[in-house]
Parts: sequence; structure tokens; C-alpha cells
Amino acid sequence: MIRVGIVGIGQWGKNLLKEFSKISSISISVTKGNHDNRRWLKTNYPKIKSSKNYSDILQDENIDAVIIATPIKTHFKLAYQALLAGKHVFIEKTISENSFDGKKLLELAKKKHLVIFVGYEFLYHSAFQKIKNISTKEKILQLKCEWSKFGSFNENIFHDLVSHFLTIAITLFGLPKKVNFSEKIGITTKCDITTLDLEFKNRSKVSIYVNRVATSKRRVINIITKKNLYIWEDEELFKFKKIKNQKIKIKHASSLENESIEFLKAIKNSKYNYKNPKIAISALQLIENQV
Repeated sequence: MIRVGIVGIGQWGKNLLKEFSKISSISISVTKGNHDNRRWLKTNYPKIKSSKNYSDILQDENIDAVIIATPIKTHFKLAYQALLAGKHVFIEKTISENSFDGKKLLELAKKKHLVIFVGYEFLYHSAFQKIKNISTKEKILQLKCEWSKFGSFNENIFHDLVSHFLTIAITLFGLPKKVNFSEKIGITTKCDITTLDLEFKNRSKVSIYVNRVATSKRRVINIITKKNLYIWEDEELFKFKKIKNQKIKIKHASSLENESIEFLKAIKNSKYNYKNPKIAISALQLIENQV
């Protein structure tokens, strides 16, 4: 079984720990020392050692991989140190604060023949797997993406939220030929509401609207093909034809579980294609070119 260490057990780190603990051996968790988090770990996973020192993971020759679930500004340094120490790396999005650092991580991973994997959970959602299958049979003309919520003001909205939709678009259509940010509204931070449009070589279009000062929570993607309209809303996928709608059966496996399995599978595979980090870096480059 692959042996793993995790850095950061905040809200999302806890979720990752829960999933990875099912399919790998987690021996140590590094956290700055939040008493609630350390108490949670001791109560729920008493066999996992808690430490404040990242070097305890880096210097442990028995650990194969590192999960990084810390603020984005720390990703590059932590991932670079892990790769230098010969550890495979799973980073919760984004790969780094900028594409230049992301490329440096990818180059180092290739040089050391290690896996680097970025946790864009929606790419591993069962609904998205179904959408990718649909795209091979019906040309997707347009995606209309909307995400309304309240919060996550401590991170850049483009890195934290918009990048999810960008990676979906890049996975389906490749790199866009044109990106237009038509709206950027700052309320609590420099930007809390944004709208952008993407055009691709195959004439497909993607529109993205993100609002993190909304009073209600909603995440939905309309997928318009030549034949049908599909709607992916939260955990469900629907097909609309004429005036009827039909819920599409999807396997309700956790997308976190799916991406965790994918990461560990990549480690076991001796040939790495690095498609996942390349998509993550491309998303960063699109943001940098426009913001």
C-alpha cells in the first residue's frame, strides 16, 4: 500500500484525509497547530502521528507521497521541497500562484520521475465523466457555467473558483483562441463577481459567471449540443429534449475518491503523461493573460 503524509488538515484537508485513508496508508499529518484540528485528528485517526514540522515528512524514507492542502501561496514551496525529497505530490488546486512556478514544479517532477497531480475535483466527478462521453457522440456547442455562493474571500477568486470551470473547458475543447473578461466587481475583495467568455477553434463557446457574495448557493453548467441540452447541477445530471427532462443515471461516487484513486494509480504506473498538471498550468496562464 502506498504510504502518504498530509500537510494541512483544515476543512478540505480533512476531506482529503478521509478519502486517502481508505485507499492508502497515512502515517503522519503536519499542521501549524490549530488545536481543534489536532483534536479532530486524535479523535478520528488516533494512529496518524501529528506534527508541526514538515521535515518529518520530507525526511521519512518510508513515505512515498505528500498531499498538500494548505493555502495556495504555500503550494509552490511545499511541493518543490517534496519533489526534491523524492516524494510524489498531490496538490489541492491551484498548482501554484502563477504558471511560471507551476512549470518549474512540472519540470522537476519529470526530472525526478515523480507524479505531480492537482486536485480539480470536478474533472473526476461522475457527471463530468458522462459529459466527456457525450461529447464523443454529440458536438458540444456551448457551456454556460454559473457558481453562486458566499465566502472563500481569503483566496483569489480566479484561482479558487474560476479555475475549476477553466479546467473543465480546457479538458473538453483544448486551449481557447479568445478569452474576454467582461465583468470584474469587487465588494469584499478586489474581485468577488466576475464574468468571462471563451471561444475555441472548433467554434464552441464557454461562458462563466462566478459570484461569491451571493445570498444563495448554486453551481450549474448547461451543456448545449447539436441535439440536446444537458444540465449538470450540483451532484445531478439532466437531459432535456423538447419539453421533457430526464435524469441521467450516474454513479454517485465521491469525486474526491475518484481523484484520490487516479493519483495513486498514476504512482503505480511507470509511465506518467502529466496531463493533469498541464491542464492546471494552462488554466493559470489563461487567468494571467487577462487579469
